[in-house]
Amino acid sequence: MQDYLPLLGDFTSGRVKRWGWGTRLPHRKFQMNGNIEGLTSTNLPGASWTWPEAGRQHRARLERFHVDHVAGLIWFLQHDERVPSAIREHMAPLGLHKGEFGGNGHWPWQIYVRQGRRIEGRALVTQHNFMVDARTGRTPKAPQPVAIGEHSFDIHPCHDRRFAVDGFMEGVLWYPKKAFGPAQPGQVPYGAMLPKKLDNLLVPVALSCTHIAMSVLRMEPVWMTLGQVAGLAAFEAQRTRSEVASIDPVPLPGKLGVQVDPYEGK
Repeated sequence: MQDYLPLLGDFTSGRVKRWGWGTRLPHRKFQMNGNIEGLTSTNLPGASWTWPEAGRQHRARLERFHVDHVAGLIWFLQHDERVPSAIREHMAPLGLHKGEFGGNGHWPWQIYVRQGRRIEGRALVTQHNFMVDARTGRTPKAPQPVAIGEHSFDIHPCHDRRFAVDGFMEGVLWYPKKAFGPAQPGQVPYGAMLPKKLDNLLVPVALSCTHIAMSVLRMEPVWMTLGQVAGLAAFEAQRTRSEVASIDPVPLPGKLGVQVDPYEGK
């Protein structure tokens, strides 16, 4: 219950006036997501810090804790008499969909982990890969580019200070109007998938990048492209009896019909 108490202050002050059901899906379904600006939501800032290094049992406990938090939050918004009646009435119809995840109590099979451990690669993707250089008028050209990352910087809270005076969240980076934010389409280098000390391994998902850069790279189209490039690189390495670190990756995106320069033709 303590996790939800800051909401009462938000309701009283008028900081929070309503509560949405989430993203509308087909067949009268909704997908709830964490409010990136809200002091209390399905986000659990700080509670996931141990996940990257945790073993299987501790991760199971963390997953259960997150599920309990979300379930409790929904119940709180539906039933606690201190919650404004309009919000309680609006939230009352919500529940777990009986047609989804029947073998798991109607909860998703796994929680969404945006990022965990990442490799130290031969190239490092940072936020600067996706920021326009005033001198050139474009995002930087990467060595041996194999994909384009295109999304706004989208960082959820990493530290929770709701119970401090003038509670706030640390770590938020969010631009609601994506096209007008600093993040613009940028190149992803092949070396970000290559671990520093291994010559025959490609890591297209947990690649070498910073926390902020991952908010761009985590998008499924980027991972799909990197995965396809990695698969083709593995084939080329096997065909030429070489290691993936030794092949020339520059022709690979073209063989897949992938454009790697967002400024090409402009």
